[in-house]
Amino acid sequence: MSVGDEKNREYHRNYDKKYYQRPDIKEHVKNRGKLYRQRPEIKEHRKKLWDTYKQKPEVMEHIKKYNQEEKRKIAKRAYNSKPEIKERRKVYQKEHDKIPEVKEAQKKYKSEYRKNHLFMWHNCQYKRRAITKTTDITSQWLKVLWDETTHCVECGKQMENHSKYPDGRHLDHVIPLCLGGLHLTNNVRYICAKCNLSRPKNGSDINQTHIKDSTNV
Repeated sequence: MSVGDEKNREYHRNYDKKYYQRPDIKEHVKNRGKLYRQRPEIKEHRKKLWDTYKQKPEVMEHIKKYNQEEKRKIAKRAYNSKPEIKERRKVYQKEHDKIPEVKEAQKKYKSEYRKNHLFMWHNCQYKRRAITKTTDITSQWLKVLWDETTHCVECGKQMENHSKYPDGRHLDHVIPLCLGGLHLTNNVRYICAKCNLSRPKNGSDINQTHIKDSTNV
């Protein structure tokens, strides 16, 4: 695939994301199924179909099992969405990840995944290099920023002189590169690893303060 084809596909993906985020389109997508089922001819068709199903015991048995399975799924989702259950799962996950055997298995899995998905990594690196090609950031400027930034601008906690989770320093783009942000001095900052890794990829945490800070040189 050529670079032009990839850029064309990327353009259409970004266009679709913006299109389906429009309030009127969201409302239309939400209600179109309901409006479709309310049409008289559709109602008549569904009624005939249901009468046909009633005459087939194996179909009714399948529908019964399906409904029972869906009820179990709904109950499971409701249980897992409780705050105390979420907190318990987080604590368990942290303790589970500290087990040496689990660490080794995760390391092996990540290594194998990178080997089998090199094309995805190369594509990602190509995009980042293309975005960061024109920049006013130098290594000396980054060193000064590293020395001056001792506390996270998001949570206010003091950061350590490494990049490990949760108190290490991560170089963060205020407006992410994937959303059109630039690799410039007015769009980068150092924040703690916990805040950086918890930022949503869709940019929903970007507010007017972020935009103002990134536009001021």
